[in-house]
Amino acid sequence: MKKLFSLLIMGIALFMSGCGNYNLIDTTYEFHKVHIYETDKCYEIKSWTDYDGEQLQVDMKDYGVVLISSINCMLIADKCPICDAH
Repeated sequence: MKKLFSLLIMGIALFMSGCGNYNLIDTTYEFHKVHIYETDKCYEIKSWTDYDGEQLQVDMKDYGVVLISSINCMLIADKCPICDAH
């Protein structure tokens, strides 16, 4: 009975976390571009990996692998809000 009650409480918590702007589980894992603020350009991504902290390892088409801080770049799934705004 305790297990059923615990599962019910967890289910309600997951359902309630969908209300508002807070996501309990991040489900976006596919990004096609990375915008690097220093160069103010977007680059096509072959693959990417995140590490503990804020580091990203990005394998960019035509440029190779780059280790960069997530503070200095933005991963983009569709259209870049910076490049496409010009």
